[in-house]
Amino acid sequence: MANKWVHILVGALTGTGYMHYCTKITGRLPTQDDLIKAVVLGCLGGVLPDLLEPANNPYHRKFFHSIMLFLMISYINQKLIGNSNLNGDAKLSLSLLNVGYLSHLILDSSTYMGLPFFNELF
Repeated sequence: MANKWVHILVGALTGTGYMHYCTKITGRLPTQDDLIKAVVLGCLGGVLPDLLEPANNPYHRKFFHSIMLFLMISYINQKLIGNSNLNGDAKLSLSLLNVGYLSHLILDSSTYMGLPFFNELF
């Protein structure tokens, strides 16, 4: 079972990987500031579910630890990338936070408790 430090590490790695992917498809190299932003926002996203729903007991997983939210964040991330109302930096920052959050949900989905879909949310 992943603890806070595993979620932080995986969030940082996910954010960094996503940053490298984004800079590669735009044809530029990531800067040091890009990598710092990727690590910080990936870490924050990686622990955000447990800040919203603290792991006080084995049954703490509700809406913020659900498959439904995973799907919603994935959809939002897709729409975010195509949004012309946001500048590139805002899109990237929000996407980094999102992929960090998704990394947390993926790790938690592999545990014995798994993630609720919808019927256990409330």
